[in-house]
Amino acid sequence: MANLAVVHNEWVNLDKPGGQVFFVGGGTVAYKGKGASDSNSGLNPKQAFSTIQKGLDSTITGRGDTVAILPGSITTTASLTMTKDDVTLTAAQAVGSRQYPNVTIVSTLAGSLLTIDANNVTVDSILFDDNTTSSTSAAAVIDVNSSSTGEDFSGVRILNCTLECTGSTDSDRDGITLGTDASDGALNALVEGCTIIDCGNQAILINVGSENSTIRNCKIYDVADVTTNGVKVLATSCTIEFCDILISGADGNGCIHNGVAAARMVANNNNLAAWGADTACVYVIASATQRTHNNHMTATAAGNFVNYIGDNTTPSADTGYENVFAGTSGITVFSNSTDDGS
Repeated sequence: MANLAVVHNEWVNLDKPGGQVFFVGGGTVAYKGKGASDSNSGLNPKQAFSTIQKGLDSTITGRGDTVAILPGSITTTASLTMTKDDVTLTAAQAVGSRQYPNVTIVSTLAGSLLTIDANNVTVDSILFDDNTTSSTSAAAVIDVNSSSTGEDFSGVRILNCTLECTGSTDSDRDGITLGTDASDGALNALVEGCTIIDCGNQAILINVGSENSTIRNCKIYDVADVTTNGVKVLATSCTIEFCDILISGADGNGCIHNGVAAARMVANNNNLAAWGADTACVYVIASATQRTHNNHMTATAAGNFVNYIGDNTTPSADTGYENVFAGTSGITVFSNSTDDGS
């Protein structure tokens, strides 16, 4: 999380002391009649900008600048874009893992709410209140490396954010998308300490070309029976660890979906709950590879733990602690992988 302090009468992010800090109002009550305005300097809380994009546009690429949003709620009517390297977008009062932020960005946009096309960008401690009714194809609340950039971006971190999608009614809406294709990847990305509730499609999508990405200590809950997958992996050498994921839709997908051949995916120390009758804890396509261990899984049926859809033609190994939940008392099962639910 960002570590803001006053040093020699100037605001500094102690984690990036060479960068400039810009403040955004966030709905904070005006100080002595001076309200937030994009005509302000933005250099201290009493001279805050009124829009997030003004703060982002004021940064200099590669310097380690920070845009800090003061407590409150901001409604945005245009997609936010981050196109400069080594910039941090954060709440001025950062929170810890899975804690509820005191900064909210509200949106009804059909396109992505926040697009990141840069290296070493950090987004920290912000609540994204997504209320779209008709999402643009492939749009996400947070989209890392939008289509046709023609280059990979690396080192993006999304930390301690909350995505509330209960107000969204579009079934195509993704939560966080990392990368677009083999030429537009989000390499070595990290999503950590985040909470995603009732995303309409993929809560987190690690797309083709986004190798070596990590999902850690996140809470993904499908309360309204709308989420297709908790974490869908279409890139190689990715890790999902220490997450709590509950998916309740009867849609044949899962808490974790391993969807690429020779994936070399690692999933460990997760709590996975396949609530729907046709939903699996770990859903694996043919020829996908993985190592899963020490995952605690509950499912409606034994075939819903680790489900290989077709013959697993390359080596994988699954070891976990599992329990079937049905109309009768639970049945303890150990390491019971299945082929297409059989």
